[in-house]
Amino acid sequence: MSGRVNSPAAADGTVYVGSGQSGNLHAVDSQTGEQEWVRNFEMGLYSSPTVADDTVYVGSDHLYALEADTGEDVWVFETDSLVKAVPTVSQGTVYIGSYDNNLYAVNTLTGTEQWTFETGASVRSSPTVADGTVYAGSGDETLYALDAGTGEPEWEFPTGDSVSSSPTVRDGTVYVGSSDDNLYAIDAETGEEEWVFNTGDTVSSSPAVVDGTVYVGSFSNRLYAVDADTGTGRWGFRTAASELSSPTVADGTVYVGSYDNGLYAVGTDTGDKEWVFETERVVHSSPTVAGGTVYFGGDENLYAVNADTPDRTPTISSDRATDGERTDPSRRSNGFCDGCAEDLGQVGVPVTYCPFCGEKQ
Repeated sequence: MSGRVNSPAAADGTVYVGSGQSGNLHAVDSQTGEQEWVRNFEMGLYSSPTVADDTVYVGSDHLYALEADTGEDVWVFETDSLVKAVPTVSQGTVYIGSYDNNLYAVNTLTGTEQWTFETGASVRSSPTVADGTVYAGSGDETLYALDAGTGEPEWEFPTGDSVSSSPTVRDGTVYVGSSDDNLYAIDAETGEEEWVFNTGDTVSSSPAVVDGTVYVGSFSNRLYAVDADTGTGRWGFRTAASELSSPTVADGTVYVGSYDNGLYAVGTDTGDKEWVFETERVVHSSPTVAGGTVYFGGDENLYAVNADTPDRTPTISSDRATDGERTDPSRRSNGFCDGCAEDLGQVGVPVTYCPFCGEKQ
């Protein structure tokens, strides 16, 4: 795989993972690591995939629905800008956010629009659906609660900065992070704040809530465990870099990737490190745990690692797919992004949209 590897999704013996800069979505056998198919997106691949009912949903310049077995298009839903939020599927509807400032509800069978809700800025937060309500954050510093069937707003919760963290709903409470350095607990029905926990820096990581504890990463170099009822910190695990992936919890261990090139396994009770698996580059991909194996993306590879020990299993894919490589000379291949000033030369291939902030070039 070439370039930054997104978070994988696993279903029915297959792991689906994309490389944003090459624009390739790979389907890989979870046991052997052999590639089953690859689908190239000429405009780049920006969201991680979601798999439901034998269909893979993924964001690029638009929202795509693909046959899980073949990678062939089922339908394409056109948006006015790229889709970086991970699609969420619930009861025959796929919900997505887009850089065109909108949150969409789309019929999973036909790809037709059911409703659209416009926010004040780009929507990078992946929607969460619970009890007939859709929760999603926006770059306009707001968490929105919308009726899942109609898109009508139920309430809005203002924060002090952009909300790119994806909300998690448990037992009537919405947990979400903000770039204002805080983790919030919000009443899911009323939108009233229950508590706030300051992490010391930006929270773009999406919370995991298991057995009364919220686990979330912060740019303060720490993975936090916070009491879900009171907002009291239980422990903080420090890594050597400022950005952490969204954590995944399984069997008493929380797994999280770090920009210090490591995938960490941390005990949920104590916050002590169980092991670290080191790669050659940053691990921004959120891990997926299935069948005793942790799957994650890093340094242009899809890794499969034993969940109990940091031993790499044979299921590792490290191909550098070049099928369908983007070669349109009209696309920008060097210089700096107009939106975030990142050096686009490091991407290695021409781009239409900045892979760091989504700005069209």
